[in-house]
Amino acid sequence: MLQQANAGPGAARNTGINASRSEFVAMLDADDEWAPTRLERCIEMLERDVGLTFVTTTAVIVDEAGLDLGFRAGEKFPSASTERLLSVMAHHNVVFTSCVVRRSALETVGAFAPERLLLGAEDYELWLRLLLIPGARAANIAEPLARYTMGSAGISLSDPARNERARLEALRRHADALAKRGAYCRPGDAVEIALTALSRRRVREALQFFGFARLVLRREGRPFVRLVIGRARRRVRSR
Repeated sequence: MLQQANAGPGAARNTGINASRSEFVAMLDADDEWAPTRLERCIEMLERDVGLTFVTTTAVIVDEAGLDLGFRAGEKFPSASTERLLSVMAHHNVVFTSCVVRRSALETVGAFAPERLLLGAEDYELWLRLLLIPGARAANIAEPLARYTMGSAGISLSDPARNERARLEALRRHADALAKRGAYCRPGDAVEIALTALSRRRVREALQFFGFARLVLRREGRPFVRLVIGRARRRVRSR
């Protein structure tokens, strides 16, 4: 059994990845459970379609007592194309964390980013990197072959504000590459990133994200200035 000092989930997963030697890498966190056939089904799909980068499945969400909470992780995963998936991922993560990934893809982009700034969204950031590989494709088996326990002690609920900052940081890192594929982040997210950049005196980056927000809002026929003012006021009130 491998052990190391606590450095976050990304670093722990990387230790496991580095110690493995198989063609495929499977992610299984402590708060996840798999159906007996889940790994077999995912590997069968990867072997049958050598162009797939990673495979996941739908998962039942339960509370700490095992009660089904009535919604499914991965149920909004689009199957049409990578471009469609990127467009959805630019808004929110629809990939269940427990994926089976082709090792060659991880060798292309690297594994999980261990920075604390991404704590709570390190999986989301990796899925974006993998999906942005030219020609990458992912698949979701639309069957509840896993269970995810949503507990108060888990990272997903322990600090929602930190998780939101991590999600925006993942978007910030890949927004330009996403935009080049026609996948723009939500205008509100773009403005939040722009305001953060301004507060850190990164003017060029702020202008880029204001530009993303303006472009999407123009397409949707919504006012740009009102959104910026509203987001700025909300930031002031939250301090």
